[in-house]
Amino acid sequence: MVKGSPKPRITLITLRKQKGSQRKVASDLDITDTYLRMLEKGQATPSVDLLFKTAHYFGTDVYSCWPDLSGDRPTPSPENSIQRN
Repeated sequence: MVKGSPKPRITLITLRKQKGSQRKVASDLDITDTYLRMLEKGQATPSVDLLFKTAHYFGTDVYSCWPDLSGDRPTPSPENSIQRN
């Protein structure tokens, strides 16, 4: 469960509405519509697998799909960048 007072996940709700009903999206993601409602309301925290599965399903990245769970987006450092010539 999410600590504190649950806050609706507006991004998730918006992305889901673009794909269809809660029942359809839940079925596509192989979860129950009740669990999807809980995720949308901020009353449940998805597994790591579901974080990535939903981001892929909605055609976005985890940071955009789950901003309340993903924290700060990592900034590539020069040491970790691949130099291409």
